[in-house]
Amino acid sequence: RSKLQFLYFIGVTKMKGTQQAEEYPADRSPSDAVLRCRNCVFIASLVLGMCGMSSYFCLLRWAPATETYVTREGVGCDHPVYCTGDILSSVQRAEIFNDSKTFVDMPISTSVEQVQAAYAALKNKSDPVELSKFVENNFLEAGWEVKTVNATDWLPNPKFLQNISDPKLVSFARSVHGIWNHLIRKYNTSGLCPDCYSSMSMPNNFVVPGGRFREFYYWDTYWILEGLYVSNMFTTAKGVIENLISLVNRHGFIPNGARLYYLNRSQPPLFAKMLERYVATTGDSSVLTEGVKAAEKEYRWWMNHRAVEVTSPSGLVHLVNDYDVVNVKGPRPESYTEDEKTANSVPPPQRMRLFSSIASAAESGWDFSSRWLRSPLAKNSISSINTSAIIPVDLNSILYQNELLLSKWLKSTSYGRAAERRQSAIFDLFWSPSRSFFFDYNVTSRSQSTNIYPSGCWPLWAGIKLNNTDMVKFIATTKSLIFKGGVPTSMLHTGQQWDFPNAWAPLQQVLISVLHAASPSVAENLANSWLSSNYCGWYQTGFMFEKYNVTHPGVPGSGGEYTVQEGFGWTNGVALWILQTYGTIVRSPSTCLQFNHSSK
Repeated sequence: RSKLQFLYFIGVTKMKGTQQAEEYPADRSPSDAVLRCRNCVFIASLVLGMCGMSSYFCLLRWAPATETYVTREGVGCDHPVYCTGDILSSVQRAEIFNDSKTFVDMPISTSVEQVQAAYAALKNKSDPVELSKFVENNFLEAGWEVKTVNATDWLPNPKFLQNISDPKLVSFARSVHGIWNHLIRKYNTSGLCPDCYSSMSMPNNFVVPGGRFREFYYWDTYWILEGLYVSNMFTTAKGVIENLISLVNRHGFIPNGARLYYLNRSQPPLFAKMLERYVATTGDSSVLTEGVKAAEKEYRWWMNHRAVEVTSPSGLVHLVNDYDVVNVKGPRPESYTEDEKTANSVPPPQRMRLFSSIASAAESGWDFSSRWLRSPLAKNSISSINTSAIIPVDLNSILYQNELLLSKWLKSTSYGRAAERRQSAIFDLFWSPSRSFFFDYNVTSRSQSTNIYPSGCWPLWAGIKLNNTDMVKFIATTKSLIFKGGVPTSMLHTGQQWDFPNAWAPLQQVLISVLHAASPSVAENLANSWLSSNYCGWYQTGFMFEKYNVTHPGVPGSGGEYTVQEGFGWTNGVALWILQTYGTIVRSPSTCLQFNHSSK
C-alpha cells in the first residue's frame, strides 16, 4: 500500500518564517507533483528515509489558522488542556464526568497559564476529589460559550405543511419544524481569553445536532440543510454554507466538528454537494465564487492526505481514498476514557495504531461499525478495529461526485478525467456482479467485504449508472433490507451503534433518493416505514432521536459510547424532506408501540 499524501515530517531542525508549499495543479495527479518547500530547513536524507524514494513529494506544510494551538494543516491541535498534556489525561482518567466530552467542552474561567499553575500546585494529581475541585475552580460549565438563538427566518407556518394529507402528520411536521429554534446557536466568548475554549469560531449562526453535541458537525450538516430548505430557512442555510467556506479557508479542510480537538480529522466530504444543493434550491449563486474555491481546496486536501494507490484483483491500479488519521497523539480527547479502556486490551506497541484506527472510524461518521472490525462478533470487538484496511465505497462515491461538480464549475477536463478514472475504480473494486450490490474493499484480504451495508447504495446516489438487468437485481437486494422501522445499518448484531438493529436518518434518505426514480413503490414503502418510526418515537416521548431500532418502530437505538441523543438535527432534516417529498402519500401508523424513555 503506497500512501499518496503529504506526510508530515518530524525531523525538522529549524523553521523560519511562514512555511509554504506549491500544491500540484488541478490538471495533474498527486504522483505527478513536484513540490517545493520555501523557507524551511530540513534533513533531506531523513525525508527520503521516512517516505521512500518513490514518495519524494513529502513535505512539511503549515496552514493559516487563527487558533494559537492549531499548528499544521491536517495535523491537529496542541492545546495543553483540550488536546494533549497532563491536565487532560489526569482529569479524564479520574472519570469526574460520565461523558469524557464534558471536560473538553468546558471553557477556562481564568487563563491557560493560571490553570497550568493551579494544576502544578495539586498535591495528588490522581485524586478524583482534588481534581474535581480543580475543575470547579478553573472551568465554566460545558458549552458555556455556545448560546441558543432564534432564527430570523423561522416562520410558524411554512408552505410545505399545506401539502401533507394526514392531519396527524401535519401536527408532527409542525413540531419538528419548531425544533430548529432549539438547535440554532451562536458563539459568545466575551469575558474569555482567546485560548480558553475549545470551540472554533464561526461567522454566522450554526445548527447543532442536539444533546451532547453542542457544536457544528460536518456531515450532519448536509441533512440539516435539507430540512432547512423544507422550512424555507434560506438565510440560515446560507449562513451555514458560509461557515463551511470559512473553515476551509482557515484550515484547508472541514474538520469533523467545530472544536479544536477535531482538527486532526474530517468527515465524509459532502461540502461540494451541499453547495450544489443550496444553489439549486434557492437560486442564489452568490456563494459560488468562494464556494467553488473552497470545494477545490477541500478536494485537494483529501487527495493530499487521504489518497492511496490500490491494485485490484483484476490487476488494475487505482488511486482511491480511505479514512486514515495518522496524526494522533493518543486517545481522542472527547472520548479519552473510552479509548484508553479499549487500548488496555491490546499490547502497548499496538496502541497508537489502535488510536489511529479509532480516529479514522470517527472520521468516517460510522463510529463504530462492523465495517471497520476484523472480528466484529468477538467480545470487545472494538479492539480489532482496522479502519485503514478498508477502502470505503461511500467515500469514493462522494469524491466521484465532487470531481464531476468541479469539472462542471471550473469547466475542467482534468476533473472530468479524474471522475472517469474513479468510476472505473468503483466498478472494479466495489461492484459485485454475483451479489448485485456495491461493497467495501479490504486491502489486507484483497477482496470485497462479505457483509452488506446501505453504503453500497452511495454510488447510485452520486450518479453512477447500472444497466437495466443489474438495476433490477440491485432494487431487489435493497428491498430485502427494509424492516418495519427502516433499513438497518448492517445485518450484524455487534453492540456497536452503526450496526443492527440501529437505523440512521442519512442512510434512509440516500436509499429513498436512489429508489425514488428507479422503483417508486419501494421508495414510498421505505419512506413510510422510516417516518412511522420517527412519528411513533415523537408521539410517545415528544422527542426526535439520532437513531432508531428497525425492529420496533419508534424505539430509540442503542449501543455505542454514549446514551441515545435527542434533538436531532439530521433526523429532523430527513423527516421534513420525506414530508415534503411524499406528503400526499405517507400516513401516520394506526398504533405505536409503547416504551419507556427517560430524557438524560
